[in-house]
Amino acid sequence: MRPSSSLARLTLALGLLASTTALAEPTPQQLKAASDQFDLGVKAAQSGDLEGAAVHFENADREAPSDATLKAAIRARRDAKQPDRASTLAELALTRHADKEELTTFARSVILGGERALSKVEVTCKPACELAVDKKIVHGEASTRRVLWLTGGKHVVGAGWGAKGASKELTTTAGGSTQLAFAPPEDPKPAAAAAPVDKPAAEAPPPDRPAPAKPSGKVGPGLFVGGAVVTGVLAAASVWSGLDTKSNPGPDKVKQACLGKGDTCPEYRDGLAKQSRTNLLLGLTAGAAVVTGVIGVVFTDWGSGDKAGRVVPVAVIGDKAAAVGAVGRF
Repeated sequence: MRPSSSLARLTLALGLLASTTALAEPTPQQLKAASDQFDLGVKAAQSGDLEGAAVHFENADREAPSDATLKAAIRARRDAKQPDRASTLAELALTRHADKEELTTFARSVILGGERALSKVEVTCKPACELAVDKKIVHGEASTRRVLWLTGGKHVVGAGWGAKGASKELTTTAGGSTQLAFAPPEDPKPAAAAAPVDKPAAEAPPPDRPAPAKPSGKVGPGLFVGGAVVTGVLAAASVWSGLDTKSNPGPDKVKQACLGKGDTCPEYRDGLAKQSRTNLLLGLTAGAAVVTGVIGVVFTDWGSGDKAGRVVPVAVIGDKAAAVGAVGRF
């Protein structure tokens, strides 16, 4: 950087320090930041970027508030054809630097030049708040009263208190005037605690009851009785078949009728068929008796431990017949 430029920056920094003593003494870092922003604003204005210059001057004033940087920002906004923002900055100058005659005279001239085309909006905040118009920050410190100048039409003015905020919509007209008041929104009230509900008196426990018997995995006597009935029917059929075989046609009649005829004799073949039928019935009867006996002995629950009502299965298997049953006291 050239020596002349460094000297100019040093002179500006000293001027900022002198003009901000009445407000709040900035730190060396803030002074340097303000000087850098002011320098950028000058360069932007020289290149014709007046709106960009205004932004840099406002940034410099934010770091180290002073009448010099604020005046530069007002002039840049005015020359950038932004009379609403220039007049709003001029109102800030009248409030913040009321003792600076040169600045206040300049500020009044800016306001007077745009008041017929603009609408005046007086905003009050309790406590002090920062403002925004149409999502753009209004330059200046938090305050309880600010005067805004807006173009005609619909606008949204917002107020902020740290994490809290509120906003209002309004429609302005050229030459009109509006008043807005803001207060931070109240914190939501905690939900009221529910009233305690009386618990009903504990009911007396039911009388002790014997624990239900564990299932034994066995079946009732019905299956055994059914098997016994089937076995009995088969046994009766076996007896009838054996008697029928002996009497019709009978051994004697077969010998007489089939003498010398061999195996093709009708009476012989009829007797042989009836004998096979009887043997089959005897086999079925014996099988049914065995299955029914196993069911009765192994898989049937014959009642409780009361011997007076106990039932005991009985199975009898002979050479030519079988029978099953149950004996006991009831």
